[in-house]
Amino acid sequence: MVKRYAAMVAVLFVVLALVWGWMFWEKAQRDQAEAFAQPLWEHPLPAGMSLVVADADKSDDGSTIGALLLRGTTDKESLLDFYRDGDYAPAREGETVTLDVREADEGSLDALRQAGLYEEGQDYWFVYVTSAP
Repeated sequence: MVKRYAAMVAVLFVVLALVWGWMFWEKAQRDQAEAFAQPLWEHPLPAGMSLVVADADKSDDGSTIGALLLRGTTDKESLLDFYRDGDYAPAREGETVTLDVREADEGSLDALRQAGLYEEGQDYWFVYVTSAP
């Protein structure tokens, strides 16, 4: 009986250690992504644009992405020119950082409508910085 109890406690300890380790690893990954995205997030917004949401994450392919979703009336080239002056260091040494701007697609606009964040007559733009091998 005592051996069975000890075995159950040992299994429980191992499971808890694995869960804790996974949670710690996930948090470390999220913190690294947010640190990478911080220069983008701290960059001033273009005149006439407002921030809807900022986010960062690690992709399954190992890249790190920082993103802004902006609302306002502008065009892709203006946003690229505006954000090009930022100093975006790679998430890991040796990676390449790219800046991209994309207009929000219909699926993204639907999500904004459902969340009550959509304003008629405005353009919605994603501004991305990506660090990848």
